[in-house]
Amino acid sequence: HSFPTRRSSDLGACAVAVASILNGYVKEEEVTVKLLGGDLKIYWDREENLVYMTGPAAVVFDGEIEL
Repeated sequence: HSFPTRRSSDLGACAVAVASILNGYVKEEEVTVKLLGGDLKIYWDREENLVYMTGPAAVVFDGEIEL
């Protein structure tokens, strides 16, 4: 089977950023993750254990459904 390529994964970017901080690969709480869809800035607030992400957004699908 053939599946379309994803341009980026926001959840994966957040996970990689936090794992990089926890494992000592980066010292800052804000990390830039470079993806095919564009760079994402990931900030991890350790005290609140919350992850914030900023970066480009684009409409990739538009549709309608009748209920």
